[in-house]
Amino acid sequence: MTAKLALQKLSAFLNRTQAYWKPSPFVHRRLLWEAQGLGETLDRLSSSQEIENWLQTGPLAEITAEARQLSIVPSCPSKPLKLGPTPRVPGRKREQIERFIACLLPVLSPVSTPFRLVDWCAGKSHLGRLLAENLSKPLLAVELQSKLCEQGLKECQLRKIEAEFDCTDVLTSPPALRPDDFLIALHACGELHVACIQAALRHRVLGLAFSPCCYNRQNVIEQKPLSQAGLQNFVPFTESDLDFIHREPDVASEHDRRLSERDRIWRLGFDLWQRTASGQDQYRSMPPFPHAWLQGSFTEFCFRFAELDGFNCEDWPDPAPFEAQGEQRFLQVSRREQIRAIFRKPLELWLFFDRVCWLEEEGYRVQWGEFCPCNVTPRNLICIATREDTAQTCSP
Repeated sequence: MTAKLALQKLSAFLNRTQAYWKPSPFVHRRLLWEAQGLGETLDRLSSSQEIENWLQTGPLAEITAEARQLSIVPSCPSKPLKLGPTPRVPGRKREQIERFIACLLPVLSPVSTPFRLVDWCAGKSHLGRLLAENLSKPLLAVELQSKLCEQGLKECQLRKIEAEFDCTDVLTSPPALRPDDFLIALHACGELHVACIQAALRHRVLGLAFSPCCYNRQNVIEQKPLSQAGLQNFVPFTESDLDFIHREPDVASEHDRRLSERDRIWRLGFDLWQRTASGQDQYRSMPPFPHAWLQGSFTEFCFRFAELDGFNCEDWPDPAPFEAQGEQRFLQVSRREQIRAIFRKPLELWLFFDRVCWLEEEGYRVQWGEFCPCNVTPRNLICIATREDTAQTCSP
């Protein structure tokens, strides 16, 4: 399937099913689709597995099957690395880097013309350093933090890699690129990977490979398509929708999951408290707060949050009973979010294929797929684009 056709199918599906994925169960106490009696049925199910079975066999079975069919992405062809990363790279990040590079080797190894690797938002450039070693190519690492640049350059010098580091902000002072550059960006967040594509197109570089991440980290209220195909197959994404795509606990530690659960229970309890006390049955957006607040009591949390949000709660009832209500509400929200979750991958894929189509429209040959299983990272999509006149490329 081509990226353009995938975008068309995803657009038709997501626009048709907006009522199931757009409203957030965390914000809305009752969703429109619950009027069909689905909410009562859902609340009678006692486990995630029961909900999963119901999704596959109940009234939403057809939608569930279509969502999962549209979420199937092939694995990207790969080639074993000659050299492995240094032990300094943390475990999961190490595997992500290895698998990302393994997908690049079949594309870049046959290229006969000289080229330079550019590691975009490089950090210490573990990715760039390892790829440069495997291909015996020069490296330019672009990174904002000077300390990481110093540490990365020292590591390259120890391993005798021809490398330079450019300490710059790619959003305000992007680096000077050359037509023989090949850009790499593993999980450059939000605007950073978009800036990478823009720079590649502006300089008509040899190619680029990126794995998008954190679509929600952009200074926009509504996500606008980047490609003509995206404009023709528009899906209206809000900031809330983009946040939802990235709310996955699968790879979080047990401690982080427990902390996240308490965070959500207490936020829901506070929401019920402020709705009851203020007489306004409406969700209020809640600002960030110090994680240390979760170490105290729920009552302390509520009063601190009320002060942070500018509430005058002198005459409000004791918040303590609302903790139990928050726990009950959390169970309801979790059940409804399991339904919403079946749309997470289709939403992410729409954004991904919008970027793939953008590059294709600009005359690049694009290969795309998964570079690793989702238990290594949920953001496991890779796009590899090469200029049409490249001596050797890999087609989709």
